Amino acid sequence: MRSILALLLFVSIQHSLFAQTEFHVCRGMDKEEYDVDRVFAEDATSFFVQAHRGTYPDQKVLFNRYDRQTCALELTKLLVVPGEKGKEHLFEGMQSIQGGLCLFSSYHDKKADSNTLYATRIDRDGNALSAPVEVDVIRDVTNNKQGVYDVVFSKDRGRIATYRNINYWPKDPVKFTVKVMDSELKQLWSKEVQLTGYKEEDITFKEYRVDDAGNVYMLVMLKLTDAERAKYPDEFFKQSILFFSGGDGTMVQHDLLVPPGEGSGLSVAFDFDDRQQVVAVGVVDRRKRRIGAHLSATYFARFDGRGPSPKVMVTVPLSAAFLSSWMSDGKLNDSPLLDNYYAMKLRSLPDGGAIGVFGDKGQFNKLRKEGNLIIIRYGADGSVMWERVILKDQAGNNLMERYYGHYSLFDGNKLYFVYNDHKENVGARTVGEIKAIDDYEKESTIVVRSIALDGTVQDEHWEWPTDPSILLISYYPFYLNDDLFYFFPWQNGKCGGPNKEWCRSFGRVA
Repeated sequence: MRSILALLLFVSIQHSLFAQTEFHVCRGMDKEEYDVDRVFAEDATSFFVQAHRGTYPDQKVLFNRYDRQTCALELTKLLVVPGEKGKEHLFEGMQSIQGGLCLFSSYHDKKADSNTLYATRIDRDGNALSAPVEVDVIRDVTNNKQGVYDVVFSKDRGRIATYRNINYWPKDPVKFTVKVMDSELKQLWSKEVQLTGYKEEDITFKEYRVDDAGNVYMLVMLKLTDAERAKYPDEFFKQSILFFSGGDGTMVQHDLLVPPGEGSGLSVAFDFDDRQQVVAVGVVDRRKRRIGAHLSATYFARFDGRGPSPKVMVTVPLSAAFLSSWMSDGKLNDSPLLDNYYAMKLRSLPDGGAIGVFGDKGQFNKLRKEGNLIIIRYGADGSVMWERVILKDQAGNNLMERYYGHYSLFDGNKLYFVYNDHKENVGARTVGEIKAIDDYEKESTIVVRSIALDGTVQDEHWEWPTDPSILLISYYPFYLNDDLFYFFPWQNGKCGGPNKEWCRSFGRVA
């Protein structure tokens, strides 16, 4: 049965102002054998770091607290996972919640053949404030018949939602549970859901989120009914957003089939506001056309999540000028997956519109547009107000190239992107200008690109600090939590000790 460590890393990015460029570098760990995992929370004066030694489930976990401004170590302790007497709980991750911190753990009861997920409030010293609270339980663990559980948090960290798939056999009816708790770990509502007419093989679960009021939004992919297949003969699945009311979990299903059904992509990004208005975007991929015309449109949907009100649901063509401005490079025609774009992220806006971010999955070990992003600003009616592209290639850089990624932060006025790149790629606008990174230590730089609501693009680049020096080897070094960027080099650098000990440096970017 899988660990939920990765699942608990979900973070909701809230509005904040993008502060000045300033590095706070923490020089490694007191115990070199421990690896830094993540920054999981901040408060007014400190930030909290999780580290580990060994492998799950037998790992030892360190709880560290650092000064928010100086990066000085304030506290380090081997974490004691709370549990009942005679029942050893496994550590499953830590998160910030409204008013404090929360530790998640699980207990496998072999006799009952069950695995239970618990949550415990902890203080800023890592001490338990209360007994563990049961969040969810998986029964019949031996056959994994009850599926897996997952946990997400609202933007204000005041609501915790859990999802558990309780299906095992593909021919069984679709069933799952949804629960919502408050920051004191009190259950607000719970619902078991069965989607009538669908078997387990007919549904693919994609994503779910909870808002500050306890409403849950779930994105799923459903097999088309016979009637829908007759209308859309080239399609097999549809995207749907299931809305669950924060009062009692009442469900409303919103299907996102977009006429005329010319190969709607199977990836959707969605967002919502505090009025339960939902916006969603996806890619229209006309598969039967030549490659240059493949990526020709996106679709946009906007509706009230609470009921079957009239929907805005339109296909939105990309302008020919925009497409030809960056897809005309002849070398790119060698890639059969040039059209392989998908909706990565969406930010809803107060005017009913949104900013959509679309990325290319790329093609392994080929010159390609991996890492390039299309940014589209939509009006409330789905019309395109502007289109932009971020060109960022690492063509032929190394075998791990396919893992490059962008991290973004939206402060209500601008969308910021940060990534590690070649120092000469800042401001590059064509594929021919892009340079690969051959020596990270000498050539890498932090690139920050912002896009304002009016479409203005601005570039900055941040040099890595030299005192202390940072040896950045990671292809995936950035991480977001609490609206701040953190960096986690994967290779050890030398600390300032008498013997130049090797250790992992890490830190935050303010």
